[in-house]
Amino acid sequence: MNDKTISEQEGFLLIQQMIQATKTRISEDGFMYLLWGWLVLIASLTQFVLIQMQSNYNGLAWLLMPVGAVISVVYSRRQSKSQTVRTYVDEFMGYLWGAFGASLFIVLASTAKLGLASTYPMVLVLYGIATFVSGGVLKFRPLMFGGVACWVLSIVSMFLPFEFQLLALAAAVLIAYVIPGYLLRQQYKHAVVQGA
Repeated sequence: MNDKTISEQEGFLLIQQMIQATKTRISEDGFMYLLWGWLVLIASLTQFVLIQMQSNYNGLAWLLMPVGAVISVVYSRRQSKSQTVRTYVDEFMGYLWGAFGASLFIVLASTAKLGLASTYPMVLVLYGIATFVSGGVLKFRPLMFGGVACWVLSIVSMFLPFEFQLLALAAAVLIAYVIPGYLLRQQYKHAVVQGA
């Protein structure tokens, strides 16, 4: 074996270090889970309340989403400028969430064809896939649990009227995005203190 060949054990150690480095960056990016979790939670609960008030403008609650998109783009650009190394896990996560975004757009654009009551159960399935796979790749169980919760709430919401699907959506993002986002942030702060 020559000097340039790394052993299986060294390769395994390198992969572990890359995953740990990505987990730390994703922990810092727990911001994105919190941002989207809170925005969707607020929008879904606001729309639910407006429906109960019989407002014809209940869909306006979702105007928060373009605001979130702008914040996400600005934040991601700042993060990528400060990132010195991009791992395979980083790339995978980028592709995963890119595919999630494209799929979500297709489902939401198909609302007229699918019907309003069928849209949110499909959205919850997509949330489940993205968060479960993210949790698996990062070895972070709260995201995996959140993904499973999204799938369960997707099934439950199939039997609910539209306005109560909004409550299922709110519960899903609380379990799959907001709580894991705070846990990731806490883990990141702990890692920073340990590294100092």
